[in-house]
Amino acid sequence: PIDEVQVAALCRLVQTIDGLGHGAPPILWVPHTVAPDSVGETWQVDVADPQRGGIVTHLLELGLDGMVPGEPEGARLALAVRAKIHKLASLSRTLNDVVNERRS
Repeated sequence: PIDEVQVAALCRLVQTIDGLGHGAPPILWVPHTVAPDSVGETWQVDVADPQRGGIVTHLLELGLDGMVPGEPEGARLALAVRAKIHKLASLSRTLNDVVNERRS
């Protein structure tokens, strides 16, 4: 089940952070839908799913930079977030290089 109130709050948060402009930090969504000691079903995102995939697509359009799927825990969580941040930094540098090259 999807909590519409939480989704709306997340949308507002993404818009607010993205509204900071070029000085905004990267915005990563790290969803956790179950307690770590629970064996319940996790919230996997299938972009073909019109409801869940639509939420992710909408967040990306609002300014979300990425998502850490799979609900990793502990060191895996830290590594997954760090890898996403490094990937975003690399993509940003590449885009800046391309733009600067075209300006020359």
